[in-house]
Amino acid sequence: MIFDFSSLRVILNDALYALIVLAIVKPFLSIIVLTTQLLFLEIGFVVILRKLILIEIIPEELWLMVALGLMSALFFGLILATSKINTDICCKMTESSLQS
Repeated sequence: MIFDFSSLRVILNDALYALIVLAIVKPFLSIIVLTTQLLFLEIGFVVILRKLILIEIIPEELWLMVALGLMSALFFGLILATSKINTDICCKMTESSLQS
């Protein structure tokens, strides 16, 4: 089975929609406030990636692609930072509950 770029676009688009749905459902399973902030960062990241995948590759769109690429890198960095803060808070909460 050989995939061309247009069929891969459809598959990636559907996969990104699935990631958005999973990112929305995930915070309902957690009680930590930072999870909601992480949710919005993840959704924004996926939406930007979807736009990058669907944009037509023409020279006039070069700066838009560069801007979207930089924004997606910024969102990814924010996701990693928020995730680390979230993990640190969970570890401190676990340690304090074990000491009690």
